[in-house]
Parts: sequence; C-alpha cells; structure tokens
Amino acid sequence: MNNLIQNNKFPYFFIIFVNFISHFFPFIRFSVSPDDYSFYYLDKGLLNFVYEHHRPLQYIWYEFQNYIIDLDPLKGLLLVFFLTTLLNIIVYNLINLITKDQKISLIIIIIYILFIAKTELYVGPVYSFIIISASLYFLSINYFLKFISSGKNFNFFLSFIFYFLGILTYEIGFFIP
Repeated sequence: MNNLIQNNKFPYFFIIFVNFISHFFPFIRFSVSPDDYSFYYLDKGLLNFVYEHHRPLQYIWYEFQNYIIDLDPLKGLLLVFFLTTLLNIIVYNLINLITKDQKISLIIIIIYILFIAKTELYVGPVYSFIIISASLYFLSINYFLKFISSGKNFNFFLSFIFYFLGILTYEIGFFIP
C-alpha cells in the first residue's frame, strides 16, 4: 500500500474516485435545482454588471455557465463534478505542501471531501461560483506559501493574482489574512 500511495498519480485518481462515489453516484438529479432554474430564467445578461457590479467575475461565469449548460441536468452535474474535483486536487496539493507527507495529505483530503458542511456545493451548478472562488483562494494560499519558502517574486505575483480574481468572484476572501 505504501508503494501505491507513493505513486504520484494514485492520490489524484483516489481523490476523483472518492469525490465521484460520495457525491455523484447514483445519478439522482433528474432536473436542475430551483435556484439554477430561477437564475437562468431571471438572467439579465450584460445588465448583471449594472445591477450586480460587486461580483463581476461571478456574472461572467454565470453567463458562460448558462451558455454551456442551458437547463441540461447532466451537463450541470458534469460541470459540478469537474469543478469539485479540481478544488479537491488544489486542496490536496496545498495540504501536501504544508505537511510534506502524502499519506497524511490523502487522509485529510478524504475527510475534506466527505465533510458534511460542504455538501451544499454539490446541489447544483448555481453554487459553482463558490467552488471556483474557493479554488482561487486555495491557489492564492498555495502560491503564497511557495513564495515564503522560495522567496521567488513570481509566486507572490501569482498569489496576488489568484487572490484578486477570487475577490472579484466572491468577496469572502477579504477575511483571508
């Protein structure tokens, strides 16, 4: 088992597998959620930037999401699966950067995936902007830690860019020190 975990690809496949089994199997979503439908129906197009200018990237994302998903629940499910998998891999890499131990990182990310408080993110595509925002903030933290350990200004620059994009997506990042 140790050799399997030490394989660089195994943790990623295992993360994808646990994410799929715990949140996307069986496929029980036969329609989009009411929030997805209401947002799609009430979408104002480019007027979102006039009425909702405090989260510009969120509304760019919603326009793109509405374009690719429309009201197809399977496309919505695949989008949320892809985004949550990406988020989980980013968090795994961050934990691995902090702990420097793949076994501990894998255990922590499995607990993170199964953490009941974040199951709301799996309800439907309307919450995808939260997943994207969290991914941007975790990438910012990841590159900031790399900047601290290496002193390379490029890592600080990437940290700042991801943080700034995160704030333009969802302002909760103001509370990240």
